[in-house]
Amino acid sequence: MDGLRAASDDGPPAYSQDRPNRLAAGGTSGTAPLGTTCFEDSRTGKDPKQAHCADAWTAALGRTHGVYVELRYSDACKAAWARISWGRTGDIAEVVPVSGARRHDRVNYDTDVYSPMVAANTPSGAKACTTLTSGAHDCTDPGGTIHLTEPPEPRP
Repeated sequence: MDGLRAASDDGPPAYSQDRPNRLAAGGTSGTAPLGTTCFEDSRTGKDPKQAHCADAWTAALGRTHGVYVELRYSDACKAAWARISWGRTGDIAEVVPVSGARRHDRVNYDTDVYSPMVAANTPSGAKACTTLTSGAHDCTDPGGTIHLTEPPEPRP
């Protein structure tokens, strides 16, 4: 199993072709756009795309068995969700909040899926997990505050 590993807070943690299994989290926060009208409790269990949390960013990133798992976060909505990329039909993306119910969804077609949202005052209020159809299971550490680079698109 490739496994996910915690990143140190020294230096710029981000996805790197040199360290494809590195989990990245930490740093300083960006600012949320003005005029956003969503509130954290009203977002729990909602679809991130339909919630209009347009300021979403990657707060933690890792890779296991070739599948990328991200913790996505919205400062404006105070919500987090999991997203997997390069998965297979049946693979699961799950967001695990510090408190409250976990939320998940599975790949039904294509190679990616994202979970419903959970309330999180900060990115460190949740982590993202994946369970693959092979039985492999892994999670990121709780999110950091550096906006990370999203995983690359799968090759055709």
